[in-house]
Amino acid sequence: VAKLVSSRDKAVRLAAIRALGSLGDASCVPALVRAATANDEAGRAAAESLAQLRGDEVGAALARLLDSSEPGVRAVALAIIARRGERSAAPAVLRLARDRDPQVRKAAMDALDEVTGPEHLAQLADLLVSTKDSRERAVLARVITTVANRSDDLEGRAAPLVAILERADEDATCRLLEVLGRLGGRAALEAVRARLSARNPDVATAAVRALHQWPDPAAAPYLLQIIKTAKNPIHRALAFRGYVNMANLVASASGGKADEMYEQALALAKSAAEKRSVLAGLAAAHSPKALKLVEEQLNDPQVRAEAEMALVKVAANCRQTAPSEARAALKKLIASTKNKAIARQATAVIAEMDKYKGFITTWLGTGPYTEGDPFRSVYPPEKDQASVKWKVISRGVGPQVIDLERAIGRGNNRAAYMLTHIWSPTDQDVRLELGTDDGVKVWVNGKLVHSNNAIRPVRIGQD
Repeated sequence: VAKLVSSRDKAVRLAAIRALGSLGDASCVPALVRAATANDEAGRAAAESLAQLRGDEVGAALARLLDSSEPGVRAVALAIIARRGERSAAPAVLRLARDRDPQVRKAAMDALDEVTGPEHLAQLADLLVSTKDSRERAVLARVITTVANRSDDLEGRAAPLVAILERADEDATCRLLEVLGRLGGRAALEAVRARLSARNPDVATAAVRALHQWPDPAAAPYLLQIIKTAKNPIHRALAFRGYVNMANLVASASGGKADEMYEQALALAKSAAEKRSVLAGLAAAHSPKALKLVEEQLNDPQVRAEAEMALVKVAANCRQTAPSEARAALKKLIASTKNKAIARQATAVIAEMDKYKGFITTWLGTGPYTEGDPFRSVYPPEKDQASVKWKVISRGVGPQVIDLERAIGRGNNRAAYMLTHIWSPTDQDVRLELGTDDGVKVWVNGKLVHSNNAIRPVRIGQD
C-alpha cells in the first residue's frame, strides 16, 4: 500500500493514501506529508491519514520533518502536529515560529496553542515581544491567554508576562496588558495599575481596558477611582462599564457589597445609558436595598421604563426574604405605571406571593440518611447542626408543598432534615400547621415540639 502512494493512477494513489490512515505507521509519515503538500483531493486525504496514524513514533517522525529544507513540508508537518496535539514537538514549533518563511511561521503560530503549556509562557511572551508583525502579535496574545488559563496558579502564570513588560515596545505592552486583564492576579494587577499613568496614550488606554475586563472584583477600587478622576471620556466609559461588571460579579457570587457598589455607580452615572447598565445588574438582585435603589430611578423619565422592568424582577427575587417591601413596591408600581404589560407582570408577582402567604418556603436541607430506623434513629443534624453540610432547597418547591424526593433524592426508608430561621419581634404564641408523607418530627430552638410516625399521603394542615 505504501508503494502505491506514488502510483501514476490517481484513483489508486488516492485509495492508497486513505488506506494508510488505518494501516500505516511512522514509516509512512514522509510520503504522506509530501502528498499533503498538494492542494488537491489527494493532499486533503493525506492530511486526514496523517491525523489518524497510530504508534508512538509518529510524533517523532513528524518532528524530524520540521528540519526539512522545503518550506511546504515544514508547514504541513506543523499543521499535522497541531491536529494531533503532539506536545513533545513544542520546542521545535516555538523555534519555527521565528522561521524566515511566512508560510512556515504562520503554521507554527497556529500550532502553538495545541502543543505548548504553561511551562512555555516565558518563551511565548518573548516571541510576542520579539516579533514586529501585528497579526502575529494578535495570534500570540490569544495563544498566551489560552495556554495561561490551563494553569490554576494565578501568580505563576502571570509572572513571565509581568517580567517581560520592561523590554516590550508600546504595541507589545498593549497586547500583554490585554492578556493580563484576562488572567488576573495580584502581580498582574500591580503591573497594570503602574501603566495607568503611562505617557503613551495607547498604553494608558490598554491599562484601563485591562482593568475593565478584570476577571474578579479586585480591580473595583481602581475602576472607581478612574470614574471619579479621569479626564479622558473613553477611560471613564470603560471604567464605568467595568465597575458595573464587578458589581455583577459580586452579586452573582454572594450578594455581599454588590448593593453598595450599585449605589455608588448610580450616584456617579452621568448619562441615561450608564444608569441603564446599572439597572440591568440590579434586576438580578435579591435585597430590599436593591429594591429601594430601583424605586428611586422611577423618578427619572429617561430610565423609567428600564426601572419598572427591574423593579418587577427585584420584587420577585425578594418576595420571600422581604415580602412586605416587595408587595408595597409592586402595588405602588401598579398604581403609577402607564405600561399595561408591566402592571400585569407586577400583579402576577403579587398573585404568586399570595399562593405562598402563611407558608414557610425558604429552607435548608440535608440528607438522605439511610442507616437504621429513619424515624427513631438520631442522625447528625440532631446532635450538632454546625457540623452538617446544609444546602438551599430549590428543587421541588411549590406553592404549598416541598417535594423532598426532588429536593433530596428518591428512595424508601430514609430520613431528611430541613432547617429554617424565623424571627419574631415579640414573645407570642403561634400556630404551626403541617402535612407530611410520611412521619415527621419538629424541633423549635432545639426542643422537640411535635412527633408523628404517620403513614399517609400529604395534605395541608394535617397536624
